Amino acid sequence: MKEALVRQFGNPLALTQFEGLPTNFGDVEGKVKSVEASAADARLIRFQATGLENAYDKLQGLPLEWTSGKSQGQISRIKEYDFETGTIAVEKTAEIAPQPGDTFLVECTRLQFGRDLYNRHCMHCHGMTGEGTGPTSRYLNPPPRDFRPGIYKYTSTKSTDKAQVQDLERTVKEGIAGTYMPSFKLLTEDEVSAIVNYVIWLSIRGETEKKLVDELFLDYSQETFKERTSESGGETPEEVNEELKEYMELDFPDTLDFATSSVAEAWEEANLEEALVIPETPRVPDSPASRERGRKLYLSDKTKCATCHGPQGRGNGSATQ
Repeated sequence: MKEALVRQFGNPLALTQFEGLPTNFGDVEGKVKSVEASAADARLIRFQATGLENAYDKLQGLPLEWTSGKSQGQISRIKEYDFETGTIAVEKTAEIAPQPGDTFLVECTRLQFGRDLYNRHCMHCHGMTGEGTGPTSRYLNPPPRDFRPGIYKYTSTKSTDKAQVQDLERTVKEGIAGTYMPSFKLLTEDEVSAIVNYVIWLSIRGETEKKLVDELFLDYSQETFKERTSESGGETPEEVNEELKEYMELDFPDTLDFATSSVAEAWEEANLEEALVIPETPRVPDSPASRERGRKLYLSDKTKCATCHGPQGRGNGSATQ
């Protein structure tokens, strides 16, 4: 399953483009200008490229798809990149033989830009994969949000829908009062957009993984395996393993595609105009009288807010004891 996820999404250290996602990957077209001479046993091929002058300057690790020449249709990984000279190094193979004039696409430049910003500003709390367990998280209460379930609190959509892009951008810009989520207003609009683009990618990857785990857990978890191979279960370990192998070969690819597409579709639908929830009545103006009404409702048996959140909003209500 891990291998399938890496093929579909890559991972935070080696991104991969998958056309079925509502993600701005950011392809950049380039052309080989010249190829450096290299020894027959050289591990890398280096060439100078044009067309990347306005692209993100950190392309190392990204996939490069050859779109013309002998290497057309092949995918390389950029092993080295010098922005100043436009020199790219890729692994030397029998299929990869770039010549001057050959064209290519560098994929995931936008996603990598967002990843690098995320690693700089967000990863220490939210973690490498968005799991909410970064090195700083142990000191924070409330803890950082886990992005992988794709559930966000402050949204302009229905409670069962995904967040809109503008909801997440607003959270990044404004921060969240009462938590350790700070405001990032010093970032540019483009930087905020790139971070949110990457966070949504983490959410889609994480929720897809959760769906796959749930699919396999019922029949193939360690506990189920023990039950099925026990005396009362009547199956042998070899039979269960063979069944799992057959499932992974024949059925799992379709399960992966369905899980990915269903999660991606939910994010696409949430960002349609009709998904926006527009209140039918305006918000009550803030006043001493409205605050008092709110206080009474908060403490009342009608709403029971204080049962969980506590009389002072400290999260120590009677239901938490």
